[in-house]
Amino acid sequence: MMLLTDQANLLLDAALRYAQMGWPVFPIQPAGKQPFPSFAGGFHGARTDADIITRWWAQWPHANIGMPVAPLGIFVVDIDPRNGGDSTLEILEAKHGKLPDTLMQRTGGGGLHYLYRRQTGAHLKAKLGPGIDVKTDGYIAVSPSVTQRTYEWLDCDWPDASLISEPPAWLIAELIESSPSISAGAATLSADQVCELRSALACIPADNYHQWLECGMACHATGAGEQAYGIWTEWSQQSAKFDPRVQRKKWASFSVDRNDRVTVRTIFAKAQAAGWLNPMSNTARLAPVNVTTTPSIQPQLVDPFPEHLLWPPGLIGDIVRYMNATAIRPQPVLELAAAIAFCGTIMGRKVCTPTDLRTNVYVIGVADSGAGKEHARRAMLSILEGADALSLLGGERLASDAGLFSALHASPSSILLLDEVGRFLRTVTAPRAPAYLVNLATMLMELTSAANRIFLEKRRAEHAKEKLKLIHQPNVCMYGTTVPGRLFQAITRVDVEDGFFPRLLIFPCDTPAPVPQRPADRTVPAKLIETVKAWMDRPVNAAPSGNLDALIPKPQVVPINTRAQQCFDDLQADADRRRLQYRGTGLDAMWSRCHEHALRLALIRAAGIEFEAPVITEPDAIWAIELAQYLVGCSVQEIENQVAENLHEHAVKKVATFIRIKGRVSMTELARSFRWLKGRERDDVLGILREAGQAEIEREATEGRSRIWITWTERREESGKKVDLTH
Repeated sequence: MMLLTDQANLLLDAALRYAQMGWPVFPIQPAGKQPFPSFAGGFHGARTDADIITRWWAQWPHANIGMPVAPLGIFVVDIDPRNGGDSTLEILEAKHGKLPDTLMQRTGGGGLHYLYRRQTGAHLKAKLGPGIDVKTDGYIAVSPSVTQRTYEWLDCDWPDASLISEPPAWLIAELIESSPSISAGAATLSADQVCELRSALACIPADNYHQWLECGMACHATGAGEQAYGIWTEWSQQSAKFDPRVQRKKWASFSVDRNDRVTVRTIFAKAQAAGWLNPMSNTARLAPVNVTTTPSIQPQLVDPFPEHLLWPPGLIGDIVRYMNATAIRPQPVLELAAAIAFCGTIMGRKVCTPTDLRTNVYVIGVADSGAGKEHARRAMLSILEGADALSLLGGERLASDAGLFSALHASPSSILLLDEVGRFLRTVTAPRAPAYLVNLATMLMELTSAANRIFLEKRRAEHAKEKLKLIHQPNVCMYGTTVPGRLFQAITRVDVEDGFFPRLLIFPCDTPAPVPQRPADRTVPAKLIETVKAWMDRPVNAAPSGNLDALIPKPQVVPINTRAQQCFDDLQADADRRRLQYRGTGLDAMWSRCHEHALRLALIRAAGIEFEAPVITEPDAIWAIELAQYLVGCSVQEIENQVAENLHEHAVKKVATFIRIKGRVSMTELARSFRWLKGRERDDVLGILREAGQAEIEREATEGRSRIWITWTERREESGKKVDLTH
């Protein structure tokens, strides 16, 4: 029999080997396959850093190995013969044919894991039939983990990504079929929504009576009947106080009228306060908009950044990995933002889409002070220095439009590295900002649409006798950083409507205190330097040497294949619907830029994968579309929650955000948190929220002094036929 210490060493060695392959891992309990209670983040905490993994297994020597599914770009078909999975598979294969060979694993329960590539944005059902689960998110235990028996890879000594096959068409067709309703007249939660709801409830203790009651009311408010009751009961059984008779009686006592003050967002708010990270990406759950009615647009909580978008292939991914490995406090979201801006700069004036869209992007990373914002900027400088490309630096401080024009005249493709960009925007958009700063803001906006044309110097009195200067197709990229709140406090609705703000790609970082690591050698990899140099040496025009026309850029056109074009067509239709949804609010300008953002992102990714003859493929389009929709969606939510035209509106939004995140708050706590509001002002704010259907105020009688509670509420759709768990 193998000694326990030998098994522990075997598990640690395997975890490190997976990490070396770029497959993130995390420790899970040997018996129940659940993350350890003291392990923060669940499967979202998986890492590839050897030092962190070694520390984990030093703390839990006999931990099994968990591996998240989404970062690998796969989904897993889990066959459990104990629940009839082998029989279900036999029936399906008799109807459709055998599942194709792929990477497979024997599970600890005697079942099988089939790993298939996932290259579609469609959402798959969580169950194929009795005994067959489908994991599109979450995680699996991997070899050599042990439960009833040892997990083991089949037909190979060690797994390899090349062994993972494409799924057969019949399997995808089975998985994207809509599920039948549970009962007539009741809404039905999709498999993704069930996964999301269960994940949130798992972070909330079920012992507290008031919390148990509110979660039950929130489940009831979905309108999903017995399906929602089952989810609530499943969670309630975590508590030793669980009584099935009391459970059923309490459920029967809930009414629609009473539940109006509690919705499913109450559960999400409580879970997020406990550190929950939503396993579902924001873009995955965007519901079609009914453009025949004017929807009630409510503030929403921003979802965490979709992890599967963080590590794209090609040059963007190479830069992110270098930045991540050399950071003391890794911030992959900021590193992805910086890598996109960097690639957009070196590719500028050299590639374009068939519609002549270029790689110029304005990117802003938002993170707390001290959370590692500076590292990505320093890493970019190291790469530029190593590639002898410091001429691309357009500066870290902008003084005037004339100074910016002079810098671009010397280097038509440049990157602006701006710290505290929120403060900068607040300065240039201030009502009494000096003319040279107003002109600077105007010039930055004009440059976003000047990348494929001639940009003329602004004529000034002192230029009367001089020849007017011009720049052929200037490519200006920006990577700016700021702290949460300051960016949106610096703008007004006018700034959104006039077109400048919608041109920004804002990356919200949801990791305020990343886990420190021992950084790798900060020497820039030779391969990365060679790639950057190749882009620097690539001419902007392939005309023969000595030809005057060679001074005018003629970038290589990067074609879009048919399937990718269909994705972009679908995005344009979706963006048009959302523009109609937000018509009259000023936020329609944000969605009008979504298609353009996605095309630029896909162009940069495709050119970073294939240098000589890039093509925008379906995977490029899906990645770019999901990223663009997520970023635009987050910005829209933040504008709704924070941007105000005056102090009174600012107070309303601050109080609304506070109540929304808390879910339910006492008047005492609200008054203590907003001491700067006078009693009458606070009452006015609460009156506005109540009239808007966003807050409910109730008085709770006690033995002594009664308490006043404020609860965040939502108005429900009249039909109740569709359930939207977006939050």
